[in-house]
Amino acid sequence: MATALLTDCSQTKMPGLERVRYFPRQLLSADDMVADQEYFRTKLRRHNRFLHGWGTVCGLEVAPAPAEGRPWQVQIASGYALGPYGDEIYVRDAVLLDLAECGPGAETDPCAPGFILRGNVSRTGATLYVALRYEECLSRPVRVLPGGCGCEDISCETSRIRDSFVLECLTELPPSHTMPPGPSLCDLLRGRALAQCPPCPTDPWVVLAQVRLPADSSTTISADQIDNFIRRQVFSTAAIQDQVIRCCCGPQERRPARVTSINPPPNSRFTSGAAVPAAVVITFSKNLQAQTVNTDTVQVLRFLPNQPAVFVSGQVTYDDGNRVARFTPAAPFTQNGIYQVNVAGSGPNPIEDADNLALDGNDDGLPGGNFVSQFTIEAPSTTPTPTPTPTPGRPLRVRVATAGDIPNVTSNNEPGSLARLALVFSGGIPGQEVEANLMVFLNVNVATSAGPAVLLNRVTGEGMNAQIGQNNYAFPNAKFTMPATGGDQSFEINRMAVIIPRGTPNVPQEVTAFVSVTSATPITVENPQVTVAFVS
Repeated sequence: MATALLTDCSQTKMPGLERVRYFPRQLLSADDMVADQEYFRTKLRRHNRFLHGWGTVCGLEVAPAPAEGRPWQVQIASGYALGPYGDEIYVRDAVLLDLAECGPGAETDPCAPGFILRGNVSRTGATLYVALRYEECLSRPVRVLPGGCGCEDISCETSRIRDSFVLECLTELPPSHTMPPGPSLCDLLRGRALAQCPPCPTDPWVVLAQVRLPADSSTTISADQIDNFIRRQVFSTAAIQDQVIRCCCGPQERRPARVTSINPPPNSRFTSGAAVPAAVVITFSKNLQAQTVNTDTVQVLRFLPNQPAVFVSGQVTYDDGNRVARFTPAAPFTQNGIYQVNVAGSGPNPIEDADNLALDGNDDGLPGGNFVSQFTIEAPSTTPTPTPTPTPGRPLRVRVATAGDIPNVTSNNEPGSLARLALVFSGGIPGQEVEANLMVFLNVNVATSAGPAVLLNRVTGEGMNAQIGQNNYAFPNAKFTMPATGGDQSFEINRMAVIIPRGTPNVPQEVTAFVSVTSATPITVENPQVTVAFVS
């Protein structure tokens, strides 16, 4: 291990900054006070230069401001900048600059209020760069007390130093503005490069604009001859924070609509003949485009054991004032089965809100994704089914999970394969017998000019008989026993085939699987959905 060498504090030439250490009865001079000020000023400059960089922060726009006899006069708006040495440059009020009278040799007095740069330099037809740099002004002169009892003349000293600035016209860009850029932010974030310290500044200028002067000195300068975007900019923390929030979340009014409530509630159960809702009522967070809310985007399917899923015939209406869509079946919801409500946020014609954003069906804050909910209508039981009481602290749970990698998917109407999925049951009582209705809905998020991708009705299941449906499959009246020694009970779904229409330029990237369960035995769904990706 290397030994760290400590610098002897008795050395007089110490690297780094020094500040005054005060102690009682210390004799202080003006040099001590200046040294203390210089310590903090240098730290602030170093902080600005290394942490924030330099350039314009806000304002300082250069615009034409012609006046009588001054056709090339421009105005520099108020603003704030950081100089290459780390100095703050604050322009409180707008300043006028006559480009016909500035340049090398021009007389400049930055300490005079409302100053205008003047000189005797002709730049007809040339390109100039309006630049700014930090300057200090001495102010508030006071009388200096005599140092002794003699009769010396009374002199004056300025008692304040005021921050100011100098405006100048440059004939070419300073070296600091032509240096090659450093490593990209992406390389820094990915660990491909190290951040380099900024080089020592070679000049104090902050260029504000490039100006192409008219060929005739009597022609008024126009706005299209001034380029304010050549400047180097420093983005404030507030500006960066605002942009990050907008990029990640978007303004509140631009967030896509989402489903805030649905009746019947998700996973609710009704007994046939009881008070079953007459319609499915869906409430949204924003107003929708009414023409996108129809029987193609709001659908209800009914699942029965050993039968394919069927679409429930009905009518869809939309109340824009209350942001409510209503699906009213052609016949009342009295037949037994599992009813699935699909609200389209993906596909070629999704539901769109007033801002032309697709419905946020999966509630991730982004447009797209289908909203899925289920409710069950079952016949009243003639004989009560004994329900084992789960061990306290170990409720019966189910989750859908992947059980293997996903092979590639081919196009041109040739089915490919997806990964195996597994329904995993855990908790409950060892040896507990369970009877439940399980349903898995698959959503392939891809849409093409040839139409959406569809799931081929061919799924193989082990352990329970699978009922195959369009884009879904169910395990009705599934019966199984939890392991007598405890642990999980898993049922794998070996294969799911996908058909991609001909002419599809890209295969889908992922499939989302939703799971729901209804049972006399209380079963908690740990994760209602899982997303699996294709592996090419």
